[in-house]
Amino acid sequence: MKKSLLIISAVAILGILAAYTVPLTAKNNLTTNATTNPVSTAATIATNAATTQSAASSSPASSMPHSTSMMSTYKDGSYTGSSASNQFGDVQIKLTISGGKITDIAALSYPSADRRSLQISQYAIPQLKQEVLVAQSAGIDSISGASYTSQSYVESLQSAINQAKA
Repeated sequence: MKKSLLIISAVAILGILAAYTVPLTAKNNLTTNATTNPVSTAATIATNAATTQSAASSSPASSMPHSTSMMSTYKDGSYTGSSASNQFGDVQIKLTISGGKITDIAALSYPSADRRSLQISQYAIPQLKQEVLVAQSAGIDSISGASYTSQSYVESLQSAINQAKA
């Protein structure tokens, strides 16, 4: 019993390895030999499964992070988000929607009470804006070193997006 499990495991591992190393022509040869060689049959099954999985994961629909229908759900106009406070100051943004898409984000206020806060804001705000323009949503990553500003920016942005939803 243990020998059988060991052999089946080895065949499965070889099949998985074959899926990543067998060129297309060799894969066709395995299919031809499958009726006479049980090892080839297992390799063929593993290869076909891996090929199917690979094709499914590389389809255009699964590789697109945001569908077009999700990106066109906003009403055109300008929307001002609520002011979002953090320990370094307030962040408030103004969102512009054109053609159902986010086309501009302006920071109306941001932490600037001291030189360091101003420096962080001037570094982070343009990066956050770019991320939003790409993502077309508030689902963006925080900027390293500006986590409080990032969180407040997203909070104000989400408030504006909620106003713009169709």
